[in-house]
Amino acid sequence: MEDIPNKIVAYLGIVADVYLHQKDNIEYIEIVVNPSNVPISYKGVFYYRSGATKQELKGATLQRMGYSWDEIVCVGATIEHIDDDAVAYFIRKGVNAGRLPENTIYDSVENILRNLALIDDDNNIRNAAILLFGKQPSRFFSCIEFKIGRFLDESELINQDIITGNLIQMADKVIETLDNRYLIRPIHYEGLQRIEPLEIPQDALREIILTLSYIKNILDILHK
Repeated sequence: MEDIPNKIVAYLGIVADVYLHQKDNIEYIEIVVNPSNVPISYKGVFYYRSGATKQELKGATLQRMGYSWDEIVCVGATIEHIDDDAVAYFIRKGVNAGRLPENTIYDSVENILRNLALIDDDNNIRNAAILLFGKQPSRFFSCIEFKIGRFLDESELINQDIITGNLIQMADKVIETLDNRYLIRPIHYEGLQRIEPLEIPQDALREIILTLSYIKNILDILHK
């Protein structure tokens, strides 16, 4: 009675009601599973039953069925897998940019994720929440990384760095690495003041990094 519900949560990421009944001195178990409006994965893989055949569903097929990878529940993930510092960083940025009200900084992490539609009605953590704010997204998605390289020519790589972590904090790590090891800071003077801007405007660079990271990671995940 305890083992079956725990296994269902572990392998399917859903909560099922399990009841013990008795009829004619014979005990039997009833498992009640409510209908779901999103695909349910078994050990992270999605299947579709058609007649006598079982088909595995992947990214493009799931999307054609009307489901987004972002919205799918991340099996095994809980609120404990969310990095509070990453959420706080996101809120500070949003408040400073005027996109979030100042009192948002007092909201709980759970409420913030719910307002961002990163938790479903049953308090399950969605894939997007782990990708954006996870403590160790690589525990759930093995391809969460950003690779930076310098090439001598098209075939010879002379320097490389691999940045890991959630997307919210990854951009800063990537920009710091690019600044220290890859990008040029052209120097000019304005009066007596020495100015050393990045060769690519930092705001534009951040936008590029976030966009490329999100698209690449999702494509890699769906492909796998």
